[in-house]
Amino acid sequence: MILMKFCGIIAGICTTGALVPQVYRLAKLRSAAEIAIGFLAAYGIGVGLFWVYGLRRDDLTFQVTQLATALLIVAMVLLTVAYGDTSSRMGAAVISLMISIPAVACLLDVNTGLIGTVAPILASTSLLPQVLRIVRLNSAHELSWMYLATFGLGVTLWFIYGLALHAPPIYVQQVVTGVLIAVTVVLKGVGLRRKDSRMADATNSPNRDRTQAIQARMIATGEAGQEENRTRWQRAFAQLTALLGDASGRSASRTSSRITRP
Repeated sequence: MILMKFCGIIAGICTTGALVPQVYRLAKLRSAAEIAIGFLAAYGIGVGLFWVYGLRRDDLTFQVTQLATALLIVAMVLLTVAYGDTSSRMGAAVISLMISIPAVACLLDVNTGLIGTVAPILASTSLLPQVLRIVRLNSAHELSWMYLATFGLGVTLWFIYGLALHAPPIYVQQVVTGVLIAVTVVLKGVGLRRKDSRMADATNSPNRDRTQAIQARMIATGEAGQEENRTRWQRAFAQLTALLGDASGRSASRTSSRITRP
């Protein structure tokens, strides 16, 4: 039992801490166009309901974990507003929903079992909008590998924890989340492979020969242009020298004619 409790603690740390490298990556790249706001909205509301669930069960550790996760989600929402295509109004709406829905559930004394059912559904399916956005944009560059790995480890540990406790709501949720994580990893890997193949195509033999031919043509054109400019300057200098020679000759002839006059 102690081992399973420890497994649950590590799982909570992983699923919460997984967002830290993701927030760092978005801040480092200064780009968040690939992050789906639907993913953050569903995940944030689910985490908020989980916090209410932990409050009802008087589980302080669970409450602190969900509160930390919610703060990281808010940070991601702010980054999508700052660096993505999410409007400030949409970001404010998502944060408001994250706060208002759990607050309403708490104030109206909604059934704890219902909260415990809705929260895992939202949290487990929250990656679906992100998967759809990756497919639409054909890119997952902004997603952190560390986030996916740590989150996947946490989901695996939660699955083991649920099996040990014979709790289908826990391990079924982790199966759904795990499938979405696996799909996300595959899509990110496929996108990376396509990028590598494009780089390889740019450096293969036919393209390399074509690139070298273009570079040689550019060099030859540049050298020809330099030679033409050099010839032009030489002609101008010769003309200037001839003009100066003519002027000096005329001046000398005039001076000599003045001297020879009686």
